[in-house]
Formats: sequence, C-alpha cells, structure tokens
Amino acid sequence: MDFEDLQKVWNQENNQPMYVFDQEALNRMVARRARSVSRLAAINEWGMITVALITCVLLILTGSDGAYRILAAVVMLGTGVYVWWQRQQRLSRQRTLGKAVAQEIDQAVANAQYLVRFARTFSYWFLLPTAAVTLFRMSRKNPDLWQWGLIIGCFILSYALVQLELRWKHLPRLRRLEELRSKIMS
Repeated sequence: MDFEDLQKVWNQENNQPMYVFDQEALNRMVARRARSVSRLAAINEWGMITVALITCVLLILTGSDGAYRILAAVVMLGTGVYVWWQRQQRLSRQRTLGKAVAQEIDQAVANAQYLVRFARTFSYWFLLPTAAVTLFRMSRKNPDLWQWGLIIGCFILSYALVQLELRWKHLPRLRRLEELRSKIMS
C-alpha cells in the first residue's frame, strides 16, 4: 500500500470526506522501504570491501613489480578499510533510531542519503587512487597507445556508470523517501 492509497470514508453528519488509512499497512510499507535501502547499502559496502581485499591479496601473491605491487595493495587495502569504516559509522547511526514509523522513515532517508554520498564520492576514494596506481604502473611498462586508451576509457566508463546510477536510481529514491517522510510528518 502506498501512502496515496487512502480509503475515503464519508462522514454522515456533514457530508465531508474524511481520510483514514491502515496504520499497520503504513508501518509495513515504511519498514519494507527502510530494509530495502539498508540492504542495498550493505550490498554496495560488502561488494566494495570484497573487491578491494581480493585485489589486495592477488596483487601481493601474483605481482612481479615490487614497488607497484606494494603501492597498489596498500591502496586497495585502504579502500576496503575506508568502506568498512563508513559501514560501521552508518550502522552505529542506524542503531540509535527506534522502530516507530517516523524513525523507520528517518532511517530509510539516512540510508538513501548515504548511498547518494557513496556514489558521489566514489571517484575520490576508489576511482582516483586506483587510476593513479594503474597509470603509474603503465608508465613504467611503456604500453601501446591503444592500451592507454583502453585503460583510461575503462576508468571514464566506470565514472559514467556510477553517475548514471546516482542520477537514475539513488537520487529518485531519496526524493521519494523524503516526500513520503514529509507526508507522514504533516
């Protein structure tokens, strides 16, 4: 049930419309949306942590260039630690909220804002460090022009995809949750 799906009941005394809604259905809808946003945040976090740690281990085990291997492994480990730390911050803020409808919707909005911030800052805490280490490595190996283009193109594509996800998924979800919160609170 969406908030707009109110049942119209006519007041027999003055023939004016009154609106009532199913409080339990509203509670379930808000809780479902809060869980959905929280689950998406957890998937993003664990995905980035896993990628960073696997890449770090693979760099240490299979890398041949000592300076690059160590630098890249430290950058990837740092990325994984940063995402884990952000996750801990998000979860500690989430634990302070209760289970009332207002607090559930506040939690959903906070998690949606977190996902927006996660996507907006992705290029700073992941893409730029990874690109810097990769381009450093490439500059030492003297690759062909097409290899430079391919690697730089992959970084540009990654940035564009994250921006599209931000614009088409995270920002609209945040707006919908904020609208729902304003309707509930008014």
